[in-house]
Amino acid sequence: MKRIIIILCSILAIVVLTYGLLTALSSQNDLRVELTQREIGVLPLVDQKVMVEIVPGLRFKFDTGSDISTITEADLERLREMGMSVEKKFYPVMGRDGDGKTRICFDRYTVSIPLYDYHFVADSVSGAVRAVAHKATRNVVEGVDFAPSQTGYSVLGIDFIQKFKVAYDYMNGVLRLYNDIPEGYEPFNRLYYSRSLADALWLGRRYYMDMRVNGEMMNFFCDTGIRVAMVKMSPESLPKSSAGFPVDTIVTMVESYPALKNDSEWMEIGSRGGNVIVYYYDNDEERFAFNPLNLFEQDCMIDFAGGEVYLRRYFDVLRQTPPLVSSVEIVD
Repeated sequence: MKRIIIILCSILAIVVLTYGLLTALSSQNDLRVELTQREIGVLPLVDQKVMVEIVPGLRFKFDTGSDISTITEADLERLREMGMSVEKKFYPVMGRDGDGKTRICFDRYTVSIPLYDYHFVADSVSGAVRAVAHKATRNVVEGVDFAPSQTGYSVLGIDFIQKFKVAYDYMNGVLRLYNDIPEGYEPFNRLYYSRSLADALWLGRRYYMDMRVNGEMMNFFCDTGIRVAMVKMSPESLPKSSAGFPVDTIVTMVESYPALKNDSEWMEIGSRGGNVIVYYYDNDEERFAFNPLNLFEQDCMIDFAGGEVYLRRYFDVLRQTPPLVSSVEIVD
């Protein structure tokens, strides 16, 4: 019996090691940027800050909760029309997609993605904001790996996102990608990734930040795929005084979840504290999660590789909710 257990454990170890070696060879390792001496590019946020529209008609879900990046046939064709490189490869891929479902596939696309710098034009009547870029500002990120999408939309997953320093430009409602931390940002709190054996199998890491809610310290998963909520907690964590919490519904790209909402939970992050909006619901994923694009009402920077979250100071902080980008334009 002991010999059988040893043999089974050896086989399992070989399978895990083989898979790890295979996926390590194609985890955005060939990603490279054409122009590196400036900001790499801007990603206008649309659709409740869940999607980014890279160019008109080319949208990706920006999802740190997705282990893998995926792309639809329609978006592949859009890139081909723009003259971008699209190469199909045979390669095993396994990981959670933008719907939180574990995918196993053997096809993979390596493509080039154009990124631009934008300026913003606000309509004085409606408040709608147009993001306008000139073709001369184009940069190109080459060697970006995607699995075929089975969700009906494309995703920039954490395997891609963690390669950059990601700044959230709060007042313009866009994301900015960098190779280095720009001036003006100050360290705020540490970010760390899961080192469990199960999570080590995925192409992208699972990132967490320690935060204290109502006096209890917990580790919260960094998930930009959460809609609306600043913070998500499990129903088991409801305080005893939750009888008066309003009932709400969280609508995701997969389904709807009944939730209880408290807009005055006290949260402490490092040496800072304040009230946040917490939604209590169960979606069979992480029990505790936060969306930095909803949580921070000022510019923030996330350095995944360096394990640090930064904030940028304001002398006259505008705390109103900034308008979302309503349209994206590229002009000559």
